[in-house]
Amino acid sequence: VQNHFVFETCVSRCKIRFAGRRAQCEMTGGNWGRIHEADSDLTSLAYCVRDVMQRQQTVESHLSKLQRFVVPKAPTTFSI
Repeated sequence: VQNHFVFETCVSRCKIRFAGRRAQCEMTGGNWGRIHEADSDLTSLAYCVRDVMQRQQTVESHLSKLQRFVVPKAPTTFSI
């Protein structure tokens, strides 16, 4: 594979089959048809954008979980 983006995303285009306790990863035509694609700025940019999006989703997921455990403080009122 001449393009790191194609290599790293090939798993998303494969078929995984399970037979008992074994798993088989079958490469599809979508993978084999792209093995000679040269690395370009566009593919590198697409890889970086995908990575940023995945990290953002992870951060948002963790924040959502943390918000469930944060108990809001009751407002403090003073009377004179």
